[in-house]
Amino acid sequence: MKRMRKDDIGAIGIGTLIIFIALILVAAIAAAVIIRTAEDLEEDAQRQGEGAREDVSGGLQMETIEGNVAAGSINQLRIYVTLYGGSADLDTTGIVVHMVVIPQTGAATSDDYFHEFGVGGAGATGPFDVVEISDPNNAYTDAAAGPHVIDQDALLRFDIDAASSLTIAPNSDVHISLIQAPGGPTMTAKFSTPATYPTSGYVNLDN
Repeated sequence: MKRMRKDDIGAIGIGTLIIFIALILVAAIAAAVIIRTAEDLEEDAQRQGEGAREDVSGGLQMETIEGNVAAGSINQLRIYVTLYGGSADLDTTGIVVHMVVIPQTGAATSDDYFHEFGVGGAGATGPFDVVEISDPNNAYTDAAAGPHVIDQDALLRFDIDAASSLTIAPNSDVHISLIQAPGGPTMTAKFSTPATYPTSGYVNLDN
């Protein structure tokens, strides 16, 4: 039987040690990658959670939208609004409604509308009226002195006279933004108007 020399035994030992160290390095790199991936997933989950909380407590939400038809076009919009659950009472005076209408043919148009007791900004067409549909706590007062507040139990309707500046024809894409000032979130709604309108009356638009 051939006997192994001490040099051979030493070489085998060194080779085994190198392999062992290499395995440790690979395991360390893999562990670092796993830890980094877990941290990234945790950060993403936190961001998504924060976004969800903002959505839940983000002020106004548009419940439904309808339009009044006259002379083959929509001349008035009614936007029904409430507060998201968990939102604090909101002063509606600073709200601006921004609307963009993109017809099937022709150029797109846009306009801004401010609260009936607010201060109109440059380029704004005029005020939108606010109607109390349900306000059991009398948070909103339809008078210049206010208060013009919506609370958790209230349902308000924003009436916008669009005929003076916008033409909302059939088969138009409409984008509406409720801009809550100062520094509040902006709520948006996008819809397409029906292919045909009735001769008169209101049509539902939040399809």
